[in-house]
Amino acid sequence: MNGTTPLEDRRPGRRLHLGRLVQRPRLRRLHDRLPTADCRLPTADCRLPTADCRLLPHADWRSGVGDVKAAVGWVRDNAARFGVDPARITLFGESAGGHLALMAAYTEGDPMFPPTTPHRDTSVRTVLNFYGTTDFDDVTANATAPGLIRQATQEYTGGTKTRHPDRRHASSPVHHVRPGLPPTLTIHGEDGRLIPVSQMHLLDKALADAGVQHRSVELPWSSHLFDLTRGNLATQISAGVLEQFQQRYAH
Repeated sequence: MNGTTPLEDRRPGRRLHLGRLVQRPRLRRLHDRLPTADCRLPTADCRLPTADCRLLPHADWRSGVGDVKAAVGWVRDNAARFGVDPARITLFGESAGGHLALMAAYTEGDPMFPPTTPHRDTSVRTVLNFYGTTDFDDVTANATAPGLIRQATQEYTGGTKTRHPDRRHASSPVHHVRPGLPPTLTIHGEDGRLIPVSQMHLLDKALADAGVQHRSVELPWSSHLFDLTRGNLATQISAGVLEQFQQRYAH
């Protein structure tokens, strides 16, 4: 955790990093230079600590999810210290961070993905996913840059689809959908070429079939990382959608 902002309400949001499943020096330097987007949780009524987690090759394919759960558990265990309500934690991630947010929220209590530090409760109230991967097989098949995505998913799972089909399946949030999951908001640009919008549609159908409260928003004329452009139409729409969703489900 990098810090908290002392604001009036007691709803903590936990924001995860922008993209990349695999740590590479050039991508790390680029990521550090990216501007902070202005489409975030409404900051007038929440505390917003940020979280990071270990990436390959410094961790295995389950450690990132476990690190996110450890961060959630830490917030819960220290809720009184920071004056937050542990029953109102929101996970928020973009791109690879969206994938990790979904995985951490959807596998709470799953022994395959334990928190990497001991915590009894890592549950969250809601989860917000900006253009994150939901199905490893579909994203490889439908990405505009399939070679890049194929390499990333293979490095993440430690091998090809033929070698580790179980890991690809287990690492796909869509395969963990079941009744009782936290309300989920997904926002995706219709022109997303790195992570195709089909990822949102697959998750939307799975959540609907399971009866999970959710909202999926496909933004017109928008691509991957649309919210890095301050004040554009996509970020303005997303800000309103975030506000409505959190007012409905996080209070």
